[in-house]
Amino acid sequence: MVIETIITHGTDASVDGQIWTNEGAVFAFCDVYKFKGFKGFSLKSIKSFWVELPTGSGCRGN
Repeated sequence: MVIETIITHGTDASVDGQIWTNEGAVFAFCDVYKFKGFKGFSLKSIKSFWVELPTGSGCRGN
């Protein structure tokens, strides 16, 4: 897994990057997190978006 970007603002946060399976598939992902408040780590919701990339793409090893 490679995390490319983490963004936070208020009670919202997002992270994106790429992940590889043992079978060689590559996926780009973006997760969006909503927290219940400014203090603590209690989550209100998570949205996860995944896109399979063509074989040989991605930034693995960079």
